[in-house]
Amino acid sequence: MPQLHVNLLNKQLPAFHFWVVSGLIVAMICCAFLAWCTGRSPLLAAVFCWTGFSAIFVVAIIKKIFTGKENLVFYQYYLIILIFLSISIFVSGNDLLHYLDLMCIGITINLAFGRIGCYNVGCCHGAMHSKGVCYSKAHADHGFPKYLVGIPLFPLQLVAFGVNVLLAVLCTVYLITAPTPGAVFCLNVCLYAVGRFILELFRGDADRPYLFNFSEAQWTGFCLLVGLNLLGRSGVFLFSGWLLILTLLIYGVLMIAVHIWRLLSLGKNAAVLLPKHKREVLESLNRWRGTKEQMAVFTTSKGLHLTCSEDSDGTIHHYGLSVSGGQLPSGLVRRIVDFLRLSRHKSDLAKVRVGKNNVSFVQFRNESK
Repeated sequence: MPQLHVNLLNKQLPAFHFWVVSGLIVAMICCAFLAWCTGRSPLLAAVFCWTGFSAIFVVAIIKKIFTGKENLVFYQYYLIILIFLSISIFVSGNDLLHYLDLMCIGITINLAFGRIGCYNVGCCHGAMHSKGVCYSKAHADHGFPKYLVGIPLFPLQLVAFGVNVLLAVLCTVYLITAPTPGAVFCLNVCLYAVGRFILELFRGDADRPYLFNFSEAQWTGFCLLVGLNLLGRSGVFLFSGWLLILTLLIYGVLMIAVHIWRLLSLGKNAAVLLPKHKREVLESLNRWRGTKEQMAVFTTSKGLHLTCSEDSDGTIHHYGLSVSGGQLPSGLVRRIVDFLRLSRHKSDLAKVRVGKNNVSFVQFRNESK
């Protein structure tokens, strides 16, 4: 179960910081060892690794001073690391691509450990799931969203941990085969972008921007692949050009396929299932419950008209779902019903019917959470 603190030598250490620092130490050791195995300088590898991650901590502290929040966004800090590492390696007079191959493995290892920290504090979590883990009020006191306390969330952080460990292993094996300098870095960026795109489809945290129903991380991955292909064509990387192009095509096909699937199964109102919109719905329902009124009607920012009511003893709950200009697709209604069940009701059973004016009516019989 998620724990906010780690007990080490009879001292309570913040779990997130413990796992991030542990990941940094392991990353430095692995980079130094791989440098020794491949004829590079172990000391320089460790120093470059420390330099890159030190830049993250400095930027994170500055960001916290100005925003009051500790918010680590991987892709943002990944670019910061690359900039600082590139400057450090260039100034030292060493081959940039040789050491970037090592550093990307170190970054992946550190990210894997960081995901364990994310799991313990509740950030970067997955969507609501019946077999998920629940976070407590103590987690909310440390920054976890209060509206999600007690709601089962899929532990996507642990899946991400496994994905990053696998990626680090694959890149390590590829590095030992002595490929062209920069090839491991290109492979790492390509595989991580595709893997991250898929993982993003199951994320449930709301405080992240979306464009055309795709997250910031998904668009960043796309931009990185485009940039990598342009650098490859200019001769900066001698990595197999066909593989870079193939990865970009796969990424583009994934985006198109997801968009088409959303249109066919969820319709033009698929945005109502985005985490930010779910938060809006839950917060509106919580405000209604706080008023002790038997019925409420509200319209969300995505155009979902929601009517909610309960009987006098609070054992039967009714919801009316509709949008302007048409009927909600059955697939979207099922997803909304699952969302309401997991977030507000204990019952797995719900009655759903379509009434007049394309309104879908949902009834739950168990007591509200």
